[in-house]
Amino acid sequence: MKGQKSKHGPEWKVPHKFHLSKTFMDYLHGGDGDVKPDTFAACFYEYTRESQKVWQAAKCRDELIKKGEYPITAALHALNDVYQADFFLPPIRDFLCCISFPKKDWNELSNNERQQIMHFLPTSEVRPLPMDDVLSLQDLRILGRFKSLAEKNRPEIKEVPPGQMPEPMKFVEPMLQQYGAVYHAIFALDFSKSEKRLMEEFRAWLRTPEHAALLKKYRRPKTGKTGTPLDRLKDLAAWRLYRECDNDWQTANDFADKHRKQRKHFRDAKKSGADLFGEQADAYKAKAAALKYLADLMPNEFRQADHSQVFAKLEKIAKDI
Repeated sequence: MKGQKSKHGPEWKVPHKFHLSKTFMDYLHGGDGDVKPDTFAACFYEYTRESQKVWQAAKCRDELIKKGEYPITAALHALNDVYQADFFLPPIRDFLCCISFPKKDWNELSNNERQQIMHFLPTSEVRPLPMDDVLSLQDLRILGRFKSLAEKNRPEIKEVPPGQMPEPMKFVEPMLQQYGAVYHAIFALDFSKSEKRLMEEFRAWLRTPEHAALLKKYRRPKTGKTGTPLDRLKDLAAWRLYRECDNDWQTANDFADKHRKQRKHFRDAKKSGADLFGEQADAYKAKAAALKYLADLMPNEFRQADHSQVFAKLEKIAKDI
């Protein structure tokens, strides 16, 4: 079972057989109700399990927990040890705070585990604005970065003639970018105001030019039917099964048919009872689509090698078969 090349070693081999889990077939079928409660979170979770660094961090986390550290502290320390100055996604931190990750499928987690790790992930469900606990803010050096921001913008006190006013101090917002569209900001909330008034004030803050520009910059494009998280989950599951069957598409079909859910067909099957892969090209297409999505989610790890050549080669093979 081969994976992506990595600067940490020659060939990355995921230390896990995904297709042996009890819930693996959920992703191959990928119909309504097969993945709950949020398909984007499930998709992000499963793709993150492909990361070599994540498995390294999880191993480090487990060793720290054995030494007596709390899971959240162990996860943060493991991230710092493995990623160091490298970029990592905030959801990876939340995933690692769950000790079942990355060994368990999303559908194998308890409802409580799933809710706890959906901290930063976008969802159709309206949830409270996420807040990090102070320990996480300290271990992630967020508090230190706010202090550095204040020191960097400390005004120089200049002498002025008697009777003249000094230059006004520049206002610098206490807001720091954590990752992409995710920022940390400090607000002063007056809870004597009504809920409606507080919501109006926050809306007014969002509509100021600088914040409106951020909303426009990070606005998520609408995805078409072919770009849903369920489609991406199916691609990943199909690729996993293919590679774990020694890249033999017919062996993968045999496994899928043997473990097919009753009265269920595979997500993109043309008719009920059809095989997972109609031909070798289908396996290549699933692999190419999964690799592209991995490169989009974790570019620092999955674009360090030139995967564009891999994508082009796979797509050409798929077309020629």
